[in-house]
Amino acid sequence: METHSAEARVLGKYGLHARSLIALERLARAFDKRCELQIWFDGRSADPRDALRVRETLGPIEYDQVVRIEGSGPDAESAVNKLKAFIEDRCGELE
Repeated sequence: METHSAEARVLGKYGLHARSLIALERLARAFDKRCELQIWFDGRSADPRDALRVRETLGPIEYDQVVRIEGSGPDAESAVNKLKAFIEDRCGELE
């Protein structure tokens, strides 16, 4: 199974906080469940479909830090690209 990955710079003023992680979770859950997704930060990874697990496992992710998104399986390339764009677009937040 081919793996797709991309790096995303966190551009939200407050980093990846609870509200932005919940929005990211909603987006990640829209993809095929057979698509394996992981967000990597500081040598640790978590499935973006579980905002609480991302926060617990990866800890605080601040403004201007970089995360790596990996995906494999059905629709992985699209999922990785959309998650990257969403993070770099401040997870839909205005500030």
